[in-house]
Amino acid sequence: MSSTNQHDDEKRLAALGYKQELSRTWSSFSNFAISFSIISILAGCFTTFAQAWNNGGPVAISIGWPLISFFILIIGFCMSELASAYPTSGGIYWWASRLGGPKAGFYTGWLNLIGLVSVTASVGYGAASFLNILLGGLFDGYGTSFMGGDYIKQQFALFIIIMILVTLINIFSSHLLALVNNISVWWHVFGAVVVIGILLIVPEKHQSLNWMFTEQINNSGFSNYWFYVLPLGFLLTQYTITGFDASAHLSEETKGAHMSAAYASSLDITFEVRGGLLMRQVHHWSALLFVAAAGLHMLRVFFTGAFRKPRELNWVVGFVLFVLGMAGGFTGYSLPDDLLSGNGLRIIDGMIKGIPFIGTSVSALLFGGEFPGTSIVGKIGRASCRERV
Repeated sequence: MSSTNQHDDEKRLAALGYKQELSRTWSSFSNFAISFSIISILAGCFTTFAQAWNNGGPVAISIGWPLISFFILIIGFCMSELASAYPTSGGIYWWASRLGGPKAGFYTGWLNLIGLVSVTASVGYGAASFLNILLGGLFDGYGTSFMGGDYIKQQFALFIIIMILVTLINIFSSHLLALVNNISVWWHVFGAVVVIGILLIVPEKHQSLNWMFTEQINNSGFSNYWFYVLPLGFLLTQYTITGFDASAHLSEETKGAHMSAAYASSLDITFEVRGGLLMRQVHHWSALLFVAAAGLHMLRVFFTGAFRKPRELNWVVGFVLFVLGMAGGFTGYSLPDDLLSGNGLRIIDGMIKGIPFIGTSVSALLFGGEFPGTSIVGKIGRASCRERV
């Protein structure tokens, strides 16, 4: 991050009436990593799996994931847009105050605080429970000697220790926190791969697709399956929303926050929401198909002679759609900061470098150095992430 971009971040906050107070030391990846870790594929799915299994069964999972993921995508992209327009550590309550007035900000802030305290405490208590069992298995005298052998007291003592340790790290060492989150991303990715591999390879028999999409389980005690029990099972998917706002809360500590926070939210959607990557790829494929369709339309008009008077407007409309489709598809699928990004820019870079004698120099001038450079990507990002107010 250059000093110029750092200054741009401060000026953007100043324009919002928000003074820069925190040190910008977090990278875009670290910003994404903390949301990824909070959502937690491993901890989140395993701890809420029973919720869906007992309230709907396989139907709640097989149908619930794609259905609820669609609505989560909408929420996530809205938050991504807001994070790019208002990159402040105030996060969602600051957005609510700015867009809906002081009352909206007041209630949103308190509800958000209650949620954050509850989630942090529940995760800490879960970690204490796991640690208590682990220590009991590793050390023979632990279960009878520590806290007089009282399991509840042991767990609560470990819970207090974990909360104090985590609080100190958050207050005094943001670099260590960023490092832990960066490690957590790869831990979650490889851990999820291992779990999926075990589920595919180890069992001798798997259930049929018909069973996955039709089997119903109701251990809730209520009889109305479709309108009450099944929605309770959908909570398995909805837990992913809990981590989206973390990218916004850390935007004031992130370099290039007006783009990075939005990118981080998009990445969370891509990798955390089931089918999220597919939804992102659908846009990529749609951009290509639109251009191909417009090109075929122009060829049809040309070879049938439909471009002559009085139907030359047909040709003009096709040409305009073709150009708009190229521009929209190019800037659209080149913008997201993940493995889908840069394809269009790389193609353009290759075409420019193919110009004899001057190609390399023109590419360096256009991109601001060796690809991807510092010019084009930043300008596309700023154009797409303008403040919508």
